[in-house]
Parts: sequence; structure tokens; C-alpha cells
Amino acid sequence: MVKVARWYADPIVAVGAVVAMACNGWVWFAGEYVNYIDYSNHLGLISILAHGADTGALAYADRSFAPVPYLLFYLISATFAQVMSVPSALKVSLILATGLCTYGGAFCAERCGRSPRLGLLTPLTLFGYALGYGFVSYVFTIPLFFFTLGACEGLLTSLESGRAPWRRWGELALFVLLTYLGHAFVFMVVALLVGLRVTVWSLARLLRPEGVRLALRGWGLVALSAVPTAVICFPVLVSRMGSSPPTEDTSTDGPAFTFVPIAKRFARYGGDLLERGSVE
Repeated sequence: MVKVARWYADPIVAVGAVVAMACNGWVWFAGEYVNYIDYSNHLGLISILAHGADTGALAYADRSFAPVPYLLFYLISATFAQVMSVPSALKVSLILATGLCTYGGAFCAERCGRSPRLGLLTPLTLFGYALGYGFVSYVFTIPLFFFTLGACEGLLTSLESGRAPWRRWGELALFVLLTYLGHAFVFMVVALLVGLRVTVWSLARLLRPEGVRLALRGWGLVALSAVPTAVICFPVLVSRMGSSPPTEDTSTDGPAFTFVPIAKRFARYGGDLLERGSVE
């Protein structure tokens, strides 16, 4: 049996990360601009954050560094934009996400008892419907999805083995916070999956002696991992919601969500990939 190095030390994972970054960079740097739908909007926001005082944009917009979702992507991209053009800064951020995605997948796989080399597949998740629509802050946050799930698994494993779990708790708390600052939707999905994982894990523990205590410990530590995020972000969110201007009611009598039949989804598949929108 071939012994595989740890996720952060495996040379195969390192080479895979470099190759993935080079391949994605080749696509993104093929021209100055790429034809993703919301791409220009993100460029504008990064430009305001990075150079708003120099361009006069601050006469029409306010810069904020409040700890709210999406800040992480814009802040990192604006930092890169201090030494390169804004379009290049955005692309470098996505290339950074590619490398992190490889290592995030390796980290998660190892924590689940699998080979970290499975992380070689995870950069493929960056190319999809979200990127076609130009949701680059969402794409940038995908690596944190894998890191957060891996950190949750590590915390549960440490509880199972009886080791001190506080280091693992710190990992999970850090990745929960970073995911929140990355993208709200990714954060909600991760929160749901972590909750499901802890629920299944707890139910399995209840079948063993002393299982109730262990299950409660697991739930308690996972819940505590959200405390740093709540402490940092909750006051800002409350103030933002309190100061929001009134909006027009655009609700309809129809259902809030509808499910497209699977046959119709397959029929639209080619148009969605090529046009990223209406097939008409």
C-alpha cells in the first residue's frame, strides 16, 4: 500500500495545485476582459475600494470595511490592485482560489479518512454556472466550503478519540468566519451541511454508552464555533438592516420557488452552458 503524505506536504497535491492555477490562469488571462455577465460589476466595486479617492468615485459611493459578506473577496482583490490593474487583480484572486481549492479538497478528504489527492479534482468546481454568470465572489469562496467541512470533521474526530478538541474548534471557528465574509450563500449552505453532519453523528453516538454526553459536547462545540462570527458581524448587520431604505413590494400571488422538471433542465442544458441564460 502506497503511503500518502499529509494534505499540506504531498508533492502530488502541490504539483496539482500549480497545474490547476496555470490552467485557470491561461483561461482568465487570455484577454483583458472575460465575457462573464456580472464580471464588470465586480471590477467596478473593486476599483472603488482600491482607487476610489483617485478616480473621483467616492463622490458617488461610500467605501466600507465593515465585516459583512463579500468583504473578503473585494478586500483581497483591492489589495492586489495596489500593484497591478484591477482586472488583473480580480484574476489573480481567482487563481489564488484555484490553489486554495486544491488544498481545501485535500484537507477535507484527509479529515474524512480519504486520500488527500482527491483534492486534485476540486478546482473543477470553479468552472460552472456561477462563473458563467460572473459570480466571482461566490467562486472565490468555494475553497472555504471544503475547508469548513474538513474542519467540522476534524472536530468530531477529536471528540471521538478523546483528545482535547479546542484546536479543532479554533479551526472550525476560523473557517466559519472566513466563509461568512466570503459569500452569504456559501455560508448558508455550509451551515446547513455542518448541522446535518453533526445531527447524523450525534444520533450514531446515542447508541453507545455515554453517548448523550458526547453528542451534547459535539453540538455545543459546533454551536460555539459560530460565536466569533456572531460577535464580529451581528452588530453591523443589525445597523445595516435598521438603516435600509423602504423598498417597493414586488411580491406576487405565485409560489416563491418553483421546480423545473428534469426533462426541461436537460433540454436547456446546451443553451445554459453556451449562453448562460435564455436559450432564445
